[in-house]
Amino acid sequence: MINWRALPFVRLFFPFAGGIAAAWWLDTSWWGLPALSALLLLLTVWWGTRRWAYRWRWCYGLLLFLLLFTLGYQRGYQYDERHRVDHLQQQWNPEQVLLVQVEETPRIRRTLQCRGRVLARRSSESDWQACSGQLLLYLVPRAEASDLRYGDQILLRAPVRAIPAARNPEAFDYRAFQRSRNVHHQCYAPSEQWERVARDRGHRGLALALGLRQQLLTQLERYLGTTEEAAVAAALLLGERGELGRELKSAYANTGATHVLAVSGLHVGFIYLGLATLLGLLRWSGPGWRGLRTLLLLLGVWAFALVTGASPSVLRAATMFSFIILGRALSRPTNIYNTLAISASLLLLYDPYLLFEVGFQLSYLAVLGIVSFQGWIYRWWIIDHPVGDYLWQLSSVSLAAQLTTVPLCVYYFHQFPLYFWLSGLVVVPAAMGVLGLGVLFFVASGIGGSIAAGVAQLLYGLLWLMNAAIYAIEQLPLAVIRGLWIGKGGMALLYLATLLLTYLFWREHRWRWRTTVALVWLLLLVVVGQSKWRSGQRQVVVYALRQHTLVDLVDGFARWRIASSDLEEADEDFAAQNYRWKLGATERASVAVGERDRTTEFGWYHRGYGQFYAHRLVLLDRLPEQRPERPLPVEVLLLRGNARLRLAELRDYFEFRHLLADGSNRARTLARWRAEAETLGLALIDVSRRGGQIIHLAQNPSQ
Repeated sequence: MINWRALPFVRLFFPFAGGIAAAWWLDTSWWGLPALSALLLLLTVWWGTRRWAYRWRWCYGLLLFLLLFTLGYQRGYQYDERHRVDHLQQQWNPEQVLLVQVEETPRIRRTLQCRGRVLARRSSESDWQACSGQLLLYLVPRAEASDLRYGDQILLRAPVRAIPAARNPEAFDYRAFQRSRNVHHQCYAPSEQWERVARDRGHRGLALALGLRQQLLTQLERYLGTTEEAAVAAALLLGERGELGRELKSAYANTGATHVLAVSGLHVGFIYLGLATLLGLLRWSGPGWRGLRTLLLLLGVWAFALVTGASPSVLRAATMFSFIILGRALSRPTNIYNTLAISASLLLLYDPYLLFEVGFQLSYLAVLGIVSFQGWIYRWWIIDHPVGDYLWQLSSVSLAAQLTTVPLCVYYFHQFPLYFWLSGLVVVPAAMGVLGLGVLFFVASGIGGSIAAGVAQLLYGLLWLMNAAIYAIEQLPLAVIRGLWIGKGGMALLYLATLLLTYLFWREHRWRWRTTVALVWLLLLVVVGQSKWRSGQRQVVVYALRQHTLVDLVDGFARWRIASSDLEEADEDFAAQNYRWKLGATERASVAVGERDRTTEFGWYHRGYGQFYAHRLVLLDRLPEQRPERPLPVEVLLLRGNARLRLAELRDYFEFRHLLADGSNRARTLARWRAEAETLGLALIDVSRRGGQIIHLAQNPSQ
């Protein structure tokens, strides 16, 4: 049973994190909040210095809770750079010139892609003025600045735009993702609209770490080439995942081994154990040895964190191991739950928006699951053989981590790898070997010669075996279950069930089995209710895609697809896959936009004209050659393919309830139609601007 009195920092973490979350969702400044925080602080101090009856102990806890909540809210609100008076958004001017500092090593694709920080702005009629904000930069390379790196400063004359929201229902929200990094704007600059004006103006320590990282990446490429093994080595050793191919990332994701490719607690733990082992070989016991050993361990852990990119997972691990190192140096035992809470609170104090990063959430939940359930799971099966016992320990770690991360993984990624336990038996020992050989390789590569080449061959062989094993596991039957969908409510319900069952089992409560049955019935009712909702759905979904048309006709658990014949599968999945999983509807038929005479159980389709049960829809790229005697009644009229028409003519041909235009039309055509619609009083929906549209249809069209 958990003793909450021994976990003060755990209890203090939740109101602070709750205040940050409230600031994120409300995004509103409360003018009296600082004064309220000051008052709560005074009351908390005053109450804590007085002796009160035991029955009033909850008052102090309530005051402390409210104080931490308000402090979390203020920290979360103030961290958003958009609220600064000198932010780019507060001083918007499309004609301005920006002085921008590169904040990370650019990735070279068709453009130089990196994050930049705005330092100053200047319009044509003013001097330089201080300005703040971060940008996503997409720079067409210039010959004289092809070696752009962290710390360089550039002049930017290209227009800056806000990062757009998700264009389709349930699609990945890139704007929210970048908001968690405090980035709100982006800029695409042709080569003539930017130039480098200064070099190496960034933080010197970070510049040294990133420079070392780039040198190590160069050594990996030199000895391992551009193979998949080199890409995995770069991700596992240095946190560089840009070279991982789609198939390789998919294989690791489908086998539940993605965590190995993201530098996290596993890697920091290996570095800590390796350094501690090496320092333990030194037989020095002088008076200052304990302090020097502690300092070397801290420097080693944080140097690794910086060189690998300082991701949320590695920051969490480095902070947690720092507390463990300091606790051992002071000869004081540390409670792992308090250590997790302190490390999380410090990271959120530094960067409150880490709370909304998937890596941060999964990292802490995985560690929480391991420390809470691994021992309990391990005791299920006692194996006398050392090899079997070691394999069962690894499996119990994987099972424990899955208990606390499955709901979040299903919510974000909509899939579940069934052989995660098997991949864990492969990648964890392999990762230990790769880290050891990788460190040896980096040391040997500084010397050069045959030693470095020999270590590189060993490293390559181990990576090849690990990749081959992952590919083999991916090919096993039912390796991954895709298309799982739970909303925020479903995820919260699963975590509530997990917490309640954990509490009941730890307390040995006599009602635990009845509670378990009740929770199972509640989950079944949720599943049945969701299935009932899906069975009654009937809708037309028009997706937003550039230069293409994509429409889904949904009836219960069945779906009819109408799409441009040249639409790429990857583009279609990015736009529509998440919402299709939410619908739970299986595709029954696929029709090209220009296809003739296609009949299904839903109705029929012929070159843009369709019948969906009793509902008519038209995908119009030109007006009919002959004008009908009276307008044709249609439910949905979709203008596509740069149709040469004027909206005033449509009423002579069609009587429509919903008028839309999708992204297959040119921007100039859409602008003309929007102007005509405003003049005529028509409700035209520009899908390219307003995003994908869901049109719900009545089961009985007369309703």
